[in-house]
Amino acid sequence: MRPGFFLLLLFIMHFPLTGFTKSNPEGGGNVVIISAGKSATLHATTNGAVAYQWYKDGIPVKLALQKDLVVREAGKYTVVGFNQESCPSEMSDPIEVKFSNNAKHDLWITAEDNSRSYGSDNPAFTFKFEGFVNGDDQSVLTSIPMATTQATKKSGAGKYAIVTTGATAGKYNIHFKSGYLTITQAPLTVTAKDDTKFKDGQPYKPGKGVEFSGFLNNDTPDSLKGNLIYSGNAIGAINPGDYKILPEGLSSANYQVNYIPGELTISDQSVDLGVRTYAETKSVGVGEIFTYYISATNKTSKATSVQLTDILPQDIDFVKITSSTFGNASYDRSNNTLTWLIGDFAANEKAVLELQVRSLKPGDIKNSVTISSAEKDSNPADNIAVDYKKINSLKIPNIFTPNGDGVNEAFVIPGLESYHDNEITIFNRAGNSIYQKKSYQNDWDGSNLSDGTYFYILKVKIGDDKTDVYKGYVTLLRSNINHLN
Repeated sequence: MRPGFFLLLLFIMHFPLTGFTKSNPEGGGNVVIISAGKSATLHATTNGAVAYQWYKDGIPVKLALQKDLVVREAGKYTVVGFNQESCPSEMSDPIEVKFSNNAKHDLWITAEDNSRSYGSDNPAFTFKFEGFVNGDDQSVLTSIPMATTQATKKSGAGKYAIVTTGATAGKYNIHFKSGYLTITQAPLTVTAKDDTKFKDGQPYKPGKGVEFSGFLNNDTPDSLKGNLIYSGNAIGAINPGDYKILPEGLSSANYQVNYIPGELTISDQSVDLGVRTYAETKSVGVGEIFTYYISATNKTSKATSVQLTDILPQDIDFVKITSSTFGNASYDRSNNTLTWLIGDFAANEKAVLELQVRSLKPGDIKNSVTISSAEKDSNPADNIAVDYKKINSLKIPNIFTPNGDGVNEAFVIPGLESYHDNEITIFNRAGNSIYQKKSYQNDWDGSNLSDGTYFYILKVKIGDDKTDVYKGYVTLLRSNINHLN
């Protein structure tokens, strides 16, 4: 080191620092006052040094090795210069940087990125804050920030801006930065329906289609692109066995399509299924509820995809399914059809279903039920069952009490007055006729007869060529009527 340079360098480097930003920070002497969020440029006045090191509060400022230093933080700044032989000068006099007491700091509020799947509600948006000083936090805000996006529940998969607005604070200049909402694809499952067929020498072609699970926003299969195609070893299969039906070929910008294979079973066995249906035997009038019974039997080997179908007559109205041995029964009011899916039906098994219906008009009702399976039926003659049920136009009571109390004093048949062409005959237990009347007027009171049960035959003409015949019994009771329910 050359002594002469060292002394000169000490002199040159013992300097006040001058030169600041255009804003002309306030202060005097070795004090600089700047507004929050602004900066000042400190300048070493010597021209004799080849390198510098700046210090803040006595600690070296990392990478601050130039003649100028831009400062944004309060503190006391000094500098040391170095000559070509790396000899340091003395430490300069300090320059103190302060912030104005009423100055506003810059606060950056950024909407944080988020994501959701297609068809879901937008998540709650959150924010990132940068610029709080002196221990401040969100509590200093006079109004909280708001985040909005153009994306709605129906928006397609993609990237959407999250715009931040609304926050205010007296001591901060607030700046907003947008984030992004990423809408990802929703899962959609396409499942091939299982199928069965009897060995018939014909190559298999998919016939039952697929089921979709996961559609959102009222989307339908028409919302998908491509064409549904099938692959797997089921296609073209002929011989008995189990095979896979693989669906594919569909795509969507909004869905991640997942495919689940179905199973084809080709059977070489025939079955013998049978079906019966019958209505309960009680007398039923118009508007009354009665029960149908449907029974299915499998007399030989296991049957698959067993289904019973009952297209109910128009003269009755479905009420409810009361019970079934197993399987899944449902009613479609649009076509008045009851469908009972038994599925796999073991050999020598029997199943019974009960349903209630309401009669709508008088007359004979014909109800037919069919049974089918994936296998060939060796005896199809009993695959259809038919039942006939008579719906009476009149509901005839079975008791009357001619005891002088003015209530139920005669054998009154409600509605008979609408059928003037009628004839009634009353018999005792011995089968003898004790009363007979054409155009009966609901006036038989059992005069001079003892209490007991009597039998009747009522003939009612309901058309030009049709007569309904009612047979039953009626009880004449003058005493102990308090014991009646």
